[in-house]
Amino acid sequence: MLSPQASAKLALLLIKEASKRGNLKLRYSKVYRTMNYWLGTQFADYVVERLRSGGFIDLKDGRITVLKPVKSDESVESLALAARSVIMA
Repeated sequence: MLSPQASAKLALLLIKEASKRGNLKLRYSKVYRTMNYWLGTQFADYVVERLRSGGFIDLKDGRITVLKPVKSDESVESLALAARSVIMA
């Protein structure tokens, strides 16, 4: 299992991607799919649920709406690569 710091980093990357891409379907999120592939659906859904219960995102009909957006100059691809590097570390 990942450390709490790694889980928080993945959550931040997910927020950054959703902020950058707008009203994003969860299944199209590269960071979410990376977590889902490498760590399992249960962990990926746990991270999303923690963000939702914390008031950072809203999840309706499979779409993520960021309630507290984070600005990022990183591309979506670089966010997905960062997620993979966090998981592999």
